[in-house]
Amino acid sequence: MKHVLVVPFAKIILVDISKKQLDFFKNIYFEQDFDMSEKIVITISFRDHLATHSSILIAGKSARFDSDFVISDSRNKLCSISISSMNASCCQLYIEHGFDLYFAFTFIIEPLLIILSAANNIAYLHASAVADFDGKALVFSAWRHTGKTHRLLRLLSKGYSFIGDDYTVFFDGKIYSYPKQINLFSYNFSQFPSLATTFSFATRIRLIMFLQIQKLLLSMSKILSGSLSKTFLRLSELAEVATNVTLSPKNIGATVVSAKLKKLSILITGSLEQISDEVSSTTASNKLFSIISYELQDFFSLYLGFQYLFDEKIPIIESFEKNYKNALLTLPSKVIIVPTKTQEKK
Repeated sequence: MKHVLVVPFAKIILVDISKKQLDFFKNIYFEQDFDMSEKIVITISFRDHLATHSSILIAGKSARFDSDFVISDSRNKLCSISISSMNASCCQLYIEHGFDLYFAFTFIIEPLLIILSAANNIAYLHASAVADFDGKALVFSAWRHTGKTHRLLRLLSKGYSFIGDDYTVFFDGKIYSYPKQINLFSYNFSQFPSLATTFSFATRIRLIMFLQIQKLLLSMSKILSGSLSKTFLRLSELAEVATNVTLSPKNIGATVVSAKLKKLSILITGSLEQISDEVSSTTASNKLFSIISYELQDFFSLYLGFQYLFDEKIPIIESFEKNYKNALLTLPSKVIIVPTKTQEKK
């Protein structure tokens, strides 16, 4: 089976993919019509087995044979990135059936998409975005758990249109939708109870059950002390993960493909007494790069293992910082810094 995923200025071609694997990707993305030519093609071919030879070297989760950068998951299934064919416009991956798809998407495929996009003067922002009533984009970039999704949901409830959550795409003064589903947890439902009505009865029961379990475990962690307290706190965090569901933004309002950037805000935990409330585009660029670097840290850890083994650099990966900051040169001259409140830090 072959399937094509379309994102701004790029397409991801999935070759010999099983129905189960395809369902995984369809659960990540919602369908959006992009009327633009692609600059990037990432081809992912699924194989029963990737051929290796006896001299394969492995360090942690990095390996390498032939001209490829090979990564193994916890089950020793392999994903091979063809270095010889990688450039600003294309990348070829080979993935064994059974490879952890969450690992592949989060730590390999999506980072490569972001890196190749930067080489085409396109910047992926770790940000949520909406279009206001004038059709202009309001963007909120932030570190994890600093309030992006909270602000997104609040504005959507007021009638603004969805552009993106988790990532949005910046190119030539415009913001483009990166069509990932909205990722929700129990605290989002506590803040916006009406969201629960968009899910099935069975899903609502699951959310209520794990929310009660999470509250009980968290209470026990506060009552107990020492290692037991830490154990129950960890269990409460795992119960919170069990409340995770995805939601298509089309189920709660209007969506738009792109909009001219009106205002970019960077959310920071703190107060305006501690930080400036307005920064230059250069300072904003540095902050945005720090945020995206943190999101890609697992991929770069794998890449550093590859470098350690073979003392070889992959030019397009090495030039990511330069390319990314160049893609941000058309940012507004001033960017707003917004301190977040405690209840918004999710």
